[in-house]
Amino acid sequence: MRGKLPWLVGVVLAIGVGIAVAGALWLGDDDNAAAVEENLPSASSPVGTSVPAPATPAAQAAAVARLERFWTVERVVAALDHATPQLEGETRSEAPSTPSGSVPGGQRDATAEPTEPRAAPTVPALGSVIQRSCSQPPVARAIQGYPYTRFCYRGRLNVAPARTSGALIYWDDSDADSVVDSGEVWNCTATVTAAENRSVLMTAGHCVVKSANQTRNGKPRWHKSMAFVPSYVVQSFYRAPDSNDDALTQSVRKSMWFAQPIPGTDYSTSWSPSPWIDKRYWSHDFAAVVVAPRNRGGSIQTIQDVLGAQGWDMTGTVRPGKLRLLGFPVAKPFDGRVLFECRGSSHLVRGENDPAPELGVGCDMTGGSSGGPWLAASNSRGLGTVVSVNSNAVDGVPIMYGPRLSGLHLDAMRKAQNTDVGLP
Repeated sequence: MRGKLPWLVGVVLAIGVGIAVAGALWLGDDDNAAAVEENLPSASSPVGTSVPAPATPAAQAAAVARLERFWTVERVVAALDHATPQLEGETRSEAPSTPSGSVPGGQRDATAEPTEPRAAPTVPALGSVIQRSCSQPPVARAIQGYPYTRFCYRGRLNVAPARTSGALIYWDDSDADSVVDSGEVWNCTATVTAAENRSVLMTAGHCVVKSANQTRNGKPRWHKSMAFVPSYVVQSFYRAPDSNDDALTQSVRKSMWFAQPIPGTDYSTSWSPSPWIDKRYWSHDFAAVVVAPRNRGGSIQTIQDVLGAQGWDMTGTVRPGKLRLLGFPVAKPFDGRVLFECRGSSHLVRGENDPAPELGVGCDMTGGSSGGPWLAASNSRGLGTVVSVNSNAVDGVPIMYGPRLSGLHLDAMRKAQNTDVGLP
């Protein structure tokens, strides 16, 4: 059966593209929308299919401005309170690794070094670089072989690794009515990662696209209007509605970043491996999201310029020693307002219905933490190497599973970091 899976030898990727109209993001009539959709790549586009050409600077700025209007403070808070379900995976068993712990043959340019920001991020007025309060739910009892610790993040939020992580919020138009209904805005966790265009977030695939076998029509459904809220402004967003402080409201909104819009659509430029898009294989629950630069006082900034970026390793190596898992868990017993961290060692595991292995680490974070980074070898400045992302868990079992990043994940990352974001 495994020999009949073409993606094992022929890499296939998909870009999050489509067309829709939505309230404040009205983009044209239905006939125009259908025409644009017909000319976009399908979910099974082969490697080499290009992203639609970037809009002109003026059109791109207008698209980002629409996103800024869409994400009011109230809508951001609604999304932060609404966790993307941490989808339940299947039972795993330990899997043997290659002698080196890596994918045979290795990968060209499969690693990247972390980077410092070019300018210190501005913390909003009334903001805090320390989490002011944290209700620490009881830690679930560890499973044998998967010891871990979990705690409220203890460092300064405007310093890595917290600075490079944050909440990824989006609109899932689940009923396809182009209206933002109650309960249709959601959140995950994402991380700024080193990229040639200095404009890429890593997260879980299910934070970006519903797999084809999860939807009523059997087609993948890409999320819309994606935005990123840095860790150090999450709590400020919760305070803003009650503060009656217009300066705070404007400050926190200007601290957001927006995924690069696909020209003429509500969708964002994002890439995910086809085994996730088509089959929902947990081993490929990964996505790379392209972030639009922003203009501040006539200066063009990328997200990596402002926040810095974590490095990454997509050689498939199983790292020895403790990993740091970060996330904003929202589902009970958590509330999503606080960044949490788990620490534990990774194990190579295999699911019953997935032909590729995953990684598992002891951790009891819940929905909302999906997409958060697994960091190895963090230095004294909090910069390290992303080796996986929070993906899924089995209900009642405190083990977090994540993809073993290698070939198809690397191709998605290459597509994202080679996307033209319109820099001078």
